[in-house]
Amino acid sequence: MFRKLIILGLICAVAVGLSSCDNNSAERQRTVVEVASVADNGVYVSGIWDAGRDKIFPSADDFQPAGHVPITLKTRSYNEFVQAPDLTPYGQFHVTEVSVEWRAAHPSTPVAQLTPFNYTAGYDLVIPKDTEVTFNLMVVPFTMKQDPFFMNLVAEPTRGGDGSTPPFNAVAHFTITGHDSGAPDVTQTVEGSVLVEFIGLLLSQ
Repeated sequence: MFRKLIILGLICAVAVGLSSCDNNSAERQRTVVEVASVADNGVYVSGIWDAGRDKIFPSADDFQPAGHVPITLKTRSYNEFVQAPDLTPYGQFHVTEVSVEWRAAHPSTPVAQLTPFNYTAGYDLVIPKDTEVTFNLMVVPFTMKQDPFFMNLVAEPTRGGDGSTPPFNAVAHFTITGHDSGAPDVTQTVEGSVLVEFIGLLLSQ
């Protein structure tokens, strides 16, 4: 009798452990979110200035372009047995926060100049189940482009630069945090990265 009680206790302990593992695993949630593409699967070229329509720099139509990178997220059910009607809240992924962290692309990357621009911010984006949604993630903010180190990517005093900063590459690593719309207390994260090429001047097509 005592032996049967021990065996029963072990079975209950194992069952509790397995249940706990299932509840904490992102792959066991209703929705799995994936990064389908970043920057159209290419390198993102970040120019401090754009020469504008006339392609003459400096000139009256010069401007500093926004530093957004297009990211496509895709959602799917974690397995074929999870079903939800189209009009129910379950199975949608709600993005609530994004963060960007700068990393070295190679030993010469000026990481110390980039890390002050790491950031985390709230976000509000819903991706319906079995759908891809593309949105713009701010990677190179205007505050970065107006920093003296980055302004010096151009050798033009009237635009605030002396050319002392050479072009370089860096890796923007991003983390997207959110939850399934039917489980707001269970957060999930998805990560990705994009190679960013910093140059002084863009010539728009």
